[in-house]
Amino acid sequence: MRSPVLAGADILEEPRWSELREWRFAPLRSLILLIGIDDPESRSRHIRLGFGDAIGSETNLREIEARAMRIAAHPPVWPAAA
Repeated sequence: MRSPVLAGADILEEPRWSELREWRFAPLRSLILLIGIDDPESRSRHIRLGFGDAIGSETNLREIEARAMRIAAHPPVWPAAA
């Protein structure tokens, strides 16, 4: 079982985002559950970029746990071609 990483939306700020979007970090992105992405379009874009999941800031611990367990149970996902 893989170990997911919980990350706030601030991880998407420079310079961290520059590093995360590199192809070599694609397997790492698939482990990251982004929290605090309130815009549905932005959430879907980050999932397409290969993040494990993205949820808004209005959530609870049970939902976070369920999504983290789902990420842990699945093999790495490579991002869709642009």
